[in-house]
Amino acid sequence: NIRSGPDISFDKIGQVNLGERYLVMEEENGWLKINFTGESAGWVSDRYVGRLQEEQTGAQDEPKPKKEIIVTGNQVNVRSGPDTSFSKIDSLGKGVRLPLILHENGWYQVELSSGNIGWIADWLAEPVSAQEAPPDSEPPALGTEKSTVIATPSTLNVRSGPSLDAERIGAVTQGTRMSLVSRSGDWYQVEMADKRKGWVAGWLVQFPGTALSSWKYQPSQVAVIQRVGESKEVRHYLAGKTIVVDPGHGSIQPGGWTDPGAIGSGGLWESDAVLEIGKKLRNLLEKEDARVIMTRTGDTNLSLEGRARVANEISADVFVSIHANSSPGSSINGTSTYFYAPLGSELGSQREMRKKLAECVQEKLLQYAGRANLGVREENFAVLRSTTVPSILVETAFISHPEEEMLLRDTEFRNKLALGIMEGLAQYFQDTR
Repeated sequence: NIRSGPDISFDKIGQVNLGERYLVMEEENGWLKINFTGESAGWVSDRYVGRLQEEQTGAQDEPKPKKEIIVTGNQVNVRSGPDTSFSKIDSLGKGVRLPLILHENGWYQVELSSGNIGWIADWLAEPVSAQEAPPDSEPPALGTEKSTVIATPSTLNVRSGPSLDAERIGAVTQGTRMSLVSRSGDWYQVEMADKRKGWVAGWLVQFPGTALSSWKYQPSQVAVIQRVGESKEVRHYLAGKTIVVDPGHGSIQPGGWTDPGAIGSGGLWESDAVLEIGKKLRNLLEKEDARVIMTRTGDTNLSLEGRARVANEISADVFVSIHANSSPGSSINGTSTYFYAPLGSELGSQREMRKKLAECVQEKLLQYAGRANLGVREENFAVLRSTTVPSILVETAFISHPEEEMLLRDTEFRNKLALGIMEGLAQYFQDTR
């Protein structure tokens, strides 16, 4: 789908087909603006496209430096996308060198030895060049007005010695100026703003008044549609369905205070995070012509049984309660989905439907959000035992886990969770039609 803005909440204004190529006009938060009719422009998620380097025409220029990165962390995860929310696809040790495809938003896209494509955080690796630095990057004489170097990557590591094996003692951001102290081969000793001295790779800096070094990254300019039709074929099964969306917690208590749910170490309230996810889910479902009833859009006086009653009284097709998990420790992380329909109970006749609903949503949440799979589970939660329609409770991520609390604050991650739940519901309705 092509949308009018860089987010799944924007209106659909067109569609593209597998293998088609489009000029990239702009990039924003994981979305590409493309010219798709010759006169109209729209936005497509970059998870559905690959990118080509600009094609060369005419005489060939001097060969460009070969682009590679070298892993500098001891054990570095390779992920399926440029964010810690994407699934881990490999793990690499220190010193491994890989061909570099792209550098953007603090992540390197690389080609693995298997031929697969993955992403590595740029603070855990450094680019290397197989060729000497170009002549115009020769440093000026020390003591001149140009005895300053300027960092060119988004993050430049500063090391204790002139080698990639030397300890990392700090980092500076793109554009940072540092005083030049000395040179050793392709490495420069610099003085940082806090007066500490360290070493930086010469091919990752430039000098005032000179052209950018050969390691100024340029994004590819041609997008190739690689994935389409995976979900749009099943989304039409949402049309006409009545879905109750229940953002957990947020209930006003007898003393007048509001139940926040679990609270992360960074101060994030579960009730706030899941409400935003619920609103995004509502918007997505309504765009597919589903009828959506929210149990709350702010604080509520509804009890847990009252939330279930909302679905029961209108004979909703499904009830979805959204939560963030928590544990006493901070190491547990991942996504799980719950149902409840014990055999021999009044709910037993719905057991297969409820389990199927949980399985479909869990599968799509893992696909879109990429967190650890804690599985489909059965638990006697109040909203599940009180609903007479198929129901699930989703534990999106652990708010007690520092990384997942950070993700739960992130708009794009919330979008992924909402999209995963929607796709899971669509799959369920297709499978049970």
